[in-house]
Amino acid sequence: MSAATTSAQAPRLARPGPARAARLFARLMRAVQGLQAWTAGLTPAPFRLVQIGSAYWQSRALGLAAELDVAEQLGEATLPIEALAARCQAAPELLQRLLRVLAALGVFEEPRPGQWRNNKGSAPLRAGRPDSVRELVLLHQRPEMRAAWFDSLGPALRQGRCAYALSHGRPLFEHMERQPALEHAFARAMAQVEGLTGAPWVHALDWQRFEHLIDLGGSAGDKALTLLIQHPRLHATVVDRPATVRAAQLLAAGETEPQRLRARERLRFLAADLRQEPPPAARSAAEVYWLSALLHGLSDADALQLLRGVAQAAAPAGATVLVMEVVRPEQHPGLAIAGMDLQMAVCTEGRERSLREWQALFEQAGLRLCERVPLPSLAEILVLRPAA
Repeated sequence: MSAATTSAQAPRLARPGPARAARLFARLMRAVQGLQAWTAGLTPAPFRLVQIGSAYWQSRALGLAAELDVAEQLGEATLPIEALAARCQAAPELLQRLLRVLAALGVFEEPRPGQWRNNKGSAPLRAGRPDSVRELVLLHQRPEMRAAWFDSLGPALRQGRCAYALSHGRPLFEHMERQPALEHAFARAMAQVEGLTGAPWVHALDWQRFEHLIDLGGSAGDKALTLLIQHPRLHATVVDRPATVRAAQLLAAGETEPQRLRARERLRFLAADLRQEPPPAARSAAEVYWLSALLHGLSDADALQLLRGVAQAAAPAGATVLVMEVVRPEQHPGLAIAGMDLQMAVCTEGRERSLREWQALFEQAGLRLCERVPLPSLAEILVLRPAA
């Protein structure tokens, strides 16, 4: 990926240092994909197919370890399986066998027979760590999520429908509005997305040009808060569905970190259904619309409707629009992006789009792509401005 601009009027937003890190990440990802393909080629095809077909064993073992909170119960200690099982309220022999599977995958460590401790692979299952992904693991292990993959994906493929809607009567986000527990679980999981790659977008752009961030579909506001902490003159408005805003406010009520509490003074939430209501109108060119991992969950029709609303709201003031999404290669996207694309098909009516598909949406919406800002992650930032 490389940054490219089609605008002679606007100065570039990308910063050179992070762009170099993004190029290094892209080369590393290509190397990893090549190594994975080489390793797969060495494995006899029948054995490889059985491995893939039974991979859910690994997923479920990890999910149960998260549900039992094994990593937190271990903490910094090395514990015998009997003591660990007592803390987790599990049967020692079965817990031992489950942990052996995970240890073979590099998650947890058995330094002596029957003695267990955390390692680098299991540490992110502990709550409260900056790199914690426990809530993300638990979200994908919920029965609602598993049912769409195991029970409904086959009929959905044959019918050309959303598997989650077949399981629950409506797509994921509509279903969450009627399921507060799922809504809260989703909000907690989205708050941990930064644990996957950190927050490279904070330093990838010259955010000093902006005074007000309008974060569309910003969930619990964690990305906005990260920016507010780094940029004291910036204010933010997070716009999301009413149920999501309620869940975000509940999470905010438990906030204790002083730095985040101070940043929250410059953050407000606005409840709105962006599929039906237009986004807030920009008042000056110092405002920026931020759509992070929002559009990939929408059908082309819904994404186009939202983008048209954004273009109309941004145009009078000449505000900038930033879309942070995966740009899927036309061929050979790799397992991570291909998997995310299928996940979108299972749970939503959206997709991971190619550059050609993104540009078609932007042009129809009245937006022009001015710059591509690569990130050391699977996504990149697309810098847009109203076409007129």
